Amino acid sequence: MRHFDEKQASWERAALKNPLPGQRPTEPQGLRQGGPETWESSPLRSVFWRRWGGIPVELARTSAGADAILATPVHWHGALYEGLLHGKGPTDDFKWRNVFAVLDEHRIGRRADQKAVFAALGAYMEDLHRLGLVKIYRDRQKRVLLFSPTALNIGDVADPAAQQGR
Repeated sequence: MRHFDEKQASWERAALKNPLPGQRPTEPQGLRQGGPETWESSPLRSVFWRRWGGIPVELARTSAGADAILATPVHWHGALYEGLLHGKGPTDDFKWRNVFAVLDEHRIGRRADQKAVFAALGAYMEDLHRLGLVKIYRDRQKRVLLFSPTALNIGDVADPAAQQGR
């Protein structure tokens, strides 16, 4: 298991703020719809390449309803993973509002249909739960109360041979 390295994390945060030469800067305000070209120029993509030498397939998987989030699945999956799970431990709990804050921080838009948005986000969080990356705490009506990172990183559960060159 890899342990969190604060020095590496600060370098990765800096890489997100300062894109590589040739990368287009993001719009200064508002949410956007992001297609493959947005992902290709994303500083987040560069961070993943530096960290793992590719994009873990677990971030690139598409589930039904993923089009409710206005970005490629790998982009919004990666943003949520990076913002909420990477280098985090069981004391770094988060709620739905934190999930939406990460999407907003990356200026990733959503469709107006909130039911579809929650279905897409819920399906992805369930995928992360199945991978052992997050625990999901629910009330008796099965509504999500809290998400809790497990301190595993996707590199700990990902198959290195299955990394994708996206």
